[in-house]
Amino acid sequence: MELCDSLREREHIPEDVFVHFDTPLTWEHEREALCGAGFSEVELIDSIDGVTFIRAAK
Repeated sequence: MELCDSLREREHIPEDVFVHFDTPLTWEHEREALCGAGFSEVELIDSIDGVTFIRAAK
């Protein structure tokens, strides 16, 4: 929340404006979250410049 608050202050974003703040997960945590949400097939496709591509199927 502190990071979000500092971003809001730095960019002059009013309190009544919604801000989405994405917290990146490790591949292991991402897989665990997807499996916990009911996905049975979770596959790491590639990771390029900090962007991870995942295929998941229910």
